[in-house]
Amino acid sequence: MDGFRSMWIEGGIKSLIEPARSVTSPEAQNQARLLAALSLVVIIFYLLLTIVFMGGDDGRWVWALVSIPGTAIIYAISRSPRYRVGIQVLPVALLGTMLLLLINRPEIEVLLVMVVPVLIAGFFWSPIALAWLTLVSLSLGLVVVAPYSDIQNMMRRSLYILALASAQIIAAVLRRQMKRQLQQRTKELTTAETRFRAVIDNGPDGYFLLRSVRDPSGKIVDFEFADANANGIAQLNHTAATLIGTRMLSLPAEWIPRLFGHFKTVVETRTAHVDEIRSFSSDRRESWWYSVMAVAVEDGVAVTSREITEHKRVHDALRESEARFRNIADSAPVLMWVSEPDKRITYFNRAWLEFTGREIEQEVDYGWVTGLHPDDAEDTLKMYETAFDARKPYQMLYRLRRADGEYRWLLENGVPRFSDQGMFLGYLGSALDITAQKAQEAALRESQAWLEAAMKSLPFDFWAMDVRGRYVLQNEHSRELWGNNIGKAPEELGLRPEVLREWKSLNAQAFAGQESRVEMVYQRGGDIRYHYNVVVPVHDGERIIGIAGVDIDITDTKQMEAKLRALLQAIPDFMARINREGVYLEAIHGGDFTDMMFSDQIVGKKIHQVLPREIADQRLSYVHRALDTGELQTYEYVLESPGSQLRNLEARVSVSGPDEVTVMVRDVTARKEAEERAMDLAMQSKHIELLRRFVGDRTHDLMTPLTILKTSLYLVEKSASANRRAEHLAKFSMQIDNLESMIRNMLMILRLDKPIEDEFEFELQDLNALMTRIVADHQPIAISRQQILLYVEQTNLPLLMFDAEKLERALSNLIDNALKYTPPGGTVSISTGLSGDTVRLTVRDNGRGIPSEDLPHIFDRFYRSADSLSVAGGSGLGLAIVDKIIKAHDGHIKAESEPGRGTAFHIYLPVSTMPLPEDPR
Repeated sequence: MDGFRSMWIEGGIKSLIEPARSVTSPEAQNQARLLAALSLVVIIFYLLLTIVFMGGDDGRWVWALVSIPGTAIIYAISRSPRYRVGIQVLPVALLGTMLLLLINRPEIEVLLVMVVPVLIAGFFWSPIALAWLTLVSLSLGLVVVAPYSDIQNMMRRSLYILALASAQIIAAVLRRQMKRQLQQRTKELTTAETRFRAVIDNGPDGYFLLRSVRDPSGKIVDFEFADANANGIAQLNHTAATLIGTRMLSLPAEWIPRLFGHFKTVVETRTAHVDEIRSFSSDRRESWWYSVMAVAVEDGVAVTSREITEHKRVHDALRESEARFRNIADSAPVLMWVSEPDKRITYFNRAWLEFTGREIEQEVDYGWVTGLHPDDAEDTLKMYETAFDARKPYQMLYRLRRADGEYRWLLENGVPRFSDQGMFLGYLGSALDITAQKAQEAALRESQAWLEAAMKSLPFDFWAMDVRGRYVLQNEHSRELWGNNIGKAPEELGLRPEVLREWKSLNAQAFAGQESRVEMVYQRGGDIRYHYNVVVPVHDGERIIGIAGVDIDITDTKQMEAKLRALLQAIPDFMARINREGVYLEAIHGGDFTDMMFSDQIVGKKIHQVLPREIADQRLSYVHRALDTGELQTYEYVLESPGSQLRNLEARVSVSGPDEVTVMVRDVTARKEAEERAMDLAMQSKHIELLRRFVGDRTHDLMTPLTILKTSLYLVEKSASANRRAEHLAKFSMQIDNLESMIRNMLMILRLDKPIEDEFEFELQDLNALMTRIVADHQPIAISRQQILLYVEQTNLPLLMFDAEKLERALSNLIDNALKYTPPGGTVSISTGLSGDTVRLTVRDNGRGIPSEDLPHIFDRFYRSADSLSVAGGSGLGLAIVDKIIKAHDGHIKAESEPGRGTAFHIYLPVSTMPLPEDPR
């Protein structure tokens, strides 16, 4: 605490006597500091005099108090570049003050104090100037005390003269001592500067000294290079002659403005600054990195610049390497961690954190220990720390809690990390979850027991052979059939030469890494026996450690296959076995395919050699799909027979073995024809029923207006009132219109199945103009039903080729239906739009909508949904006629509806490609 206090006091005193920044010479700085210190001492002296003599009747305290502001001015001058004025003024001002005090009170104490200005001047003034000041002080002092002639005054004079002589001597000694110290310090400074210059000139860094350049207001506007070593000059690609005196902001480097701001802050705050800059060559093909440090020096900065290009490259490479390691570690499936030399683990990869379900902040240091199984924690931690202290790799097994709470077995490997210099950096660890492996080991032990039991009960020959070609394993059936061959080679079994050659060939293929499957024929006891042999290599990783095989007696199976083949040939279908590559392995053609396929000609060939390309591609895709999914695949296709007759075929593909399928093809031509006839009959029946219903509905519809007409004629005859007759005649006219509409629809029925394009008169017209007229015609109906009818047109629509009368009929039908099925207060909107080379017209309402089961049939003739039957009128032909008219315009119509929310009909008409007619003007 005392040291801090003394440092604080020392710093405060230094700040009080610090000279102006523009005072740069060490000698001048020392003179300014001394002047400031002496000025402060004099000010304190005057304050003490003021306090001591305060209230006296002689007025000395007044002179002391008045002298304080003058001395304060001299102190302020000492802190400015004009400090030399203060050096001249301070002794004179102090002498004047002392003289005034002496005149006021001529006492020996005051007379002796007049020696102080001489003593102060001795620090600054030349000997001649000091002699003059001494003479003036002596003369004034003697004049003041001249009226006194007694011995006491003589003693005062003598004492005063002695004091002045002593002050001269002391000032001369102090001045000589200060000069000697200054010379010594100058010598030391020169030596230090020489050494420092040698260091910076021969060091690896660049060194610069820059002076502040200030405007009249004192603001730093630039820096000027005052000095630089050879490395610094080379770094800026200059010479000493071109760099010294050059201003910083005149340099063309792009980093100059940034450093200027930092240097300015350094000068103003007297704090150091470190930065990194990148400098480019003139063609910007090369670049160099520099570390720049700047410290405040007087009114400027001292800058050191070290090239760190290689360090930057190594650092970037290290950072990239660390990032690459973390990316690799985070993408690795194993659990990984990294520890520091103090055993604390500071990094866990993503697999570890996902495994434990914890954040890295919870795992670092020794947080991971909390996840260890209680039975394993102590031993695991002990083994980790023991290996760590020994700096040796280790492997251990322990249980760690997974995120779901289950403890899993981990096999962990830890290796020490060392730097290139051999410094120990910590450990790198990786762990694998081997819970499944341990379970597999237990299952393997159990399966081995089962295997031994199963081998005893196998009804066929099973054996194994080591790499020396000697039997090491035989089951009970093999020993019964061939004897005990353990430790023997095939050559020692007494086999016939041809059998031995076949066996050795199979074994050689297995030792070469190939699996062999072959049928062999043996003659035993006068009987021919068929055997199926499989020989496979036994691997330990990539290494073959032996071979194993089975020998199955398939004589009974062969006999059964012969009987089955005879049976299959009696089936009319075509059957074949095909492998994944599309090669026919076997084929049997039934009676229905004798004119199309020949079994002995397609076996061994590929599908594309037998069938047309499209059908072959289709069949091969179904073969692959069956093999990949294991599911039965069924599809139909049409194939031309040799007699140019098209035949409908159905194929069924099912997996029948490893990488092979069985394909069964059946001729379904007759069935297809029967189905088509049945479908035609059903459609005819449906049309008859619809026509019957239509005729019944129309008969009723026709009878209704006829009855009204008959009644209206009767009432016209009987009515005597002209108004009543006019009313009946109006009803009579309306019913005639209804009859005309019904008859027009019935005539349209007759033309629905005939080409109607010839009845159309197509012209190049404006669809928006047609729609505007149609909407205007329907507005009164909408208003009478309290509905809103809107039309939003797409401007600048291209002209279309259409029959205005026919298209108006279709669009009016859609609008009539929309208004009919929209409740009061509802909205019917029509809009047009352009999409590429197609114009879209939409009629949308928010009525009851169309049920989803009726939507696919609304364009069928005579079709009326259950909802439409509840609405009066309607023939079931309106939308069928609309569809026919739109198609006649090479367009199409689409409906979408949601029950309860409304229906929208979208009509798409092609933009005409005909050229526009020329302007007749």
